[in-house]
Amino acid sequence: MYLRSSHSPVEILFSSLASSDISHGFTTARNGFSSGAYGRGNLSWRVGDDPSAVQRNWDGLLGSLGIAAISLPLQVHGIHSAYVGAPLEGEVIEADALWTDQPGVAIGVLTADCMPILLELRDQSDQLIAVAAVHAGWKGALGNILAACFGEVSRQWPQVYAPACKAFLGPSICGNCYEVGQDLAEKFSASGYGGAVQWQNGNSLLDLWKVAVLQLSSLGFLSGNIDIAAECTKCCAGYFSYRRCSDTGRELAFIWMK
Repeated sequence: MYLRSSHSPVEILFSSLASSDISHGFTTARNGFSSGAYGRGNLSWRVGDDPSAVQRNWDGLLGSLGIAAISLPLQVHGIHSAYVGAPLEGEVIEADALWTDQPGVAIGVLTADCMPILLELRDQSDQLIAVAAVHAGWKGALGNILAACFGEVSRQWPQVYAPACKAFLGPSICGNCYEVGQDLAEKFSASGYGGAVQWQNGNSLLDLWKVAVLQLSSLGFLSGNIDIAAECTKCCAGYFSYRRCSDTGRELAFIWMK
């Protein structure tokens, strides 16, 4: 179940399933200082928004969270994940997932229809080992960025135990709104994700939420440890959606170990 907090200038959605030794959240377009196509809560410097408004949004968010920075990757719609041991200055690492095992180092990804996924990675005794922030559009989903990220963390920390881990799927475009080409739909079906594809009135629709659940389950995540916000960025008010309008802002998904 997801709850909302509007104690900062930017509204935050968070999962009640999350453990007490992490902090996390998914921002929305509601509240904040941006205007026009950038809603109010835009947190991207790369979309043409007024820099002073973006700065005010960031200052308000970080101040309300009580942290100095949230490290972001330079997202390229791939499946590469990168380790962050200390806060980054700017979007300097090309990656679509970040992970850290350092308390107090906040990481995040930006989205506007693509799927943001936050991971708590724990051992068999339920000790927190690391956290990860993942950006998955269709390329990342088809390439299974979740498995790539989980595999990288597991190589560094072999004691990571999937049945003890948790995953939080933030707002993204839903399976009823995400129309894709027939060739792409067939690629997902051929890769074992046929249950995430539907054909409706001659159109091919893809459900990224179902793809993610299948991938997490194949890694060993328990269904009760996967929480889906189930809010569509395209058809639900209060979110940025590139499919709805290409001139738009970006939401932030963030997580850190306390």
